[in-house]
Amino acid sequence: MKAMSADDIQPAAQAQGRLPRDLPFRRNPALEIHRIKWSLLLVDPATGATRLLDPLAAGVWYLLKDPTTLAEAITTLRQMVPDQDRARVNAEIEQLFRELRAANMILPEHRMAG
Repeated sequence: MKAMSADDIQPAAQAQGRLPRDLPFRRNPALEIHRIKWSLLLVDPATGATRLLDPLAAGVWYLLKDPTTLAEAITTLRQMVPDQDRARVNAEIEQLFRELRAANMILPEHRMAG
């Protein structure tokens, strides 16, 4: 396999539409994950799609180890960066979820009613 350079990393498309805040998502287990200093590089070996996650987005990725809703991710991240503007954190996390979902890097996790 060829070594990947920064030139090979594709920018994320701007995914549109709202996601339900209470639907849990989880990581796509087929992805390869590479740590680059404080960031993470996600690679879909099936499609070649890539996504570089900054440290804050990487924090969301770690949350997604277990099924996590958008609302849960926003609450957790706001606690991690309390000095940041709440509306901006909300918008950035929602956009991240939309982009990861559009690229099939996160998958909906349907919980059983009980």
